[in-house]
Amino acid sequence: MTPDTSASDARRRLMAAAASLFATHGYAAVSIDQIAAAVGATKGLYYHHFKAKADVLAEIVSAARAEALNAASTALGAVAPDAPAEKRIAALAEGELTAALAAPEIHRVAAEANDLLAQERISPGFQPLADAATRDREALERLYQDAYREGVKTGRLEPLPPRFAVWLIRLPILAAAEWAATPEGARTPADRVAEAVARFAAKGLLETDLDD
Repeated sequence: MTPDTSASDARRRLMAAAASLFATHGYAAVSIDQIAAAVGATKGLYYHHFKAKADVLAEIVSAARAEALNAASTALGAVAPDAPAEKRIAALAEGELTAALAAPEIHRVAAEANDLLAQERISPGFQPLADAATRDREALERLYQDAYREGVKTGRLEPLPPRFAVWLIRLPILAAAEWAATPEGARTPADRVAEAVARFAAKGLLETDLDD
């Protein structure tokens, strides 16, 4: 293992440990000492990779947003360009939710980070990576908006302000990700959850029912 690989592995392990601890105990209740101890490392190793506790939180959120964008983009790319808007929206929703269901702890941490940021309870060091995460989120929302606008243009989807329409589409995705983190949700196959929510998201704004 090369030094670069070893350092990269240590960084990933610290991020994974932090995500697990934040999801279980909440960001405020977790110390840097606890994060380091969870991977059998020293506090010095933590500071070699991250300047503060907010920095590891920022990287967790940024990675989650980037993964959601990548998964949704990949799912959309598998759909024919001339497919109806609702099918493109369904692909985006299934891709995004599949990414969230694959890492429910990270989803919970990202949700808490959004709340903390809104309350200005995170140090300024969080902001640069938060901005990057916001750019990924906005890029994802633009994919939904583009599909939605096309659906309105063709008369298949109900006309609404695009940002509001995307909020309606993504609300069940976020709710399903939260539900999947519960004991009952954890017992339900992730692919079934993703498919069901994708169908719901796609049909919710239809002017008429999808053709069989």
